[in-house]
Amino acid sequence: AYVEAVATDPDHRGLGLATAVLAELTEAVRADERWELAALAPADPDFYARRGWEPWRGPLALRHDDELEPSPDDELVMILRLARTPADLDLDSLLTAEWRDGEPW
Repeated sequence: AYVEAVATDPDHRGLGLATAVLAELTEAVRADERWELAALAPADPDFYARRGWEPWRGPLALRHDDELEPSPDDELVMILRLARTPADLDLDSLLTAEWRDGEPW
């Protein structure tokens, strides 16, 4: 499951709006049994870390036309463990996603 484009207008920051939106999103993803893992590319990693998201430490790549295209070394992806996340998930292994227009991660 991808979480994308969570932002708050600067005039409304500090009111808990982004936190509330992310909480709802998290509950929706957790309730959908199709997902094993949630992932996002954060603009503010600390915001997500305070809410239980973990940085992916391993390499990243995009699947595109039956090939793997490595992501830039400075790409940051954070994950949220869900009920179906394997207990032995290795955060240092390769994480891949399907290529898509816009923000790949």
